[in-house]
Amino acid sequence: MAEAQAPSSVVAAGAQPGILLGAAVGKRTNKGKQADPDAAKKQEAQRNRKTTVKESAKRREQYTQLSLLWHEKLLRPVKENVLEQAARYLTPSEYDDVVEERSLSGLCGYPLCDRPPQKIEQRYHISRARKKVFDMTELKQYCGGSCMVGSRFYRHQLSEDAIYMRNRINELRVDVLPLDFKV
Repeated sequence: MAEAQAPSSVVAAGAQPGILLGAAVGKRTNKGKQADPDAAKKQEAQRNRKTTVKESAKRREQYTQLSLLWHEKLLRPVKENVLEQAARYLTPSEYDDVVEERSLSGLCGYPLCDRPPQKIEQRYHISRARKKVFDMTELKQYCGGSCMVGSRFYRHQLSEDAIYMRNRINELRVDVLPLDFKV
C-alpha cells in the first residue's frame, strides 16, 4: 500500500516525511463540526473582562496623574476656590502629604496661607485650666491655631474613596474656612 503524501506544514517534527498526522493515526479533527456555543460565549466574556481591566487600569493611571497635578498645585499658596476644586481629586492621606510637604518647604500647612510655620520647641503643652496634655507636633506644621483648624475642617470633608472610584455625578462639595476666620 502506498503512503499518503502530506504537505510539509502537516508533518510533525521528527516524523518521517510523507506520513499524515491526525486522520492517518485515527485522531479526530474538528473539521466539519461546529464550535461549542458555550465556549464562544466564554471566550467573548474573557475578552470583555480583559478589555474592562485594561480600561480600568488606564482610567486609574489618568486619575493618579490628575491627583498628582493637584497635589503639586497646592504646594504653593492658592485661593479658596482652587482649594474647593482640589477636594474632588484628593483623599485625606494625600492632603496630609500636601500639609507635610508645605511645612517642610517653609510654608504653613494650610494651602491658603503663605506664612511660615511656627517654631515650637516643646512637644507637649500642659493646660492647667483644662487639665489636659496637648501634643504640639501637629501645630508645628502651621503658622497658628486658626490655620490648623481650617486645615482639619477641610481634611475631614474629603472623601476616603479613591478618585477613580468616585461618582462623578454627585461631585464632592466642601466648605473652606478663610484665613481671617477666628477660632
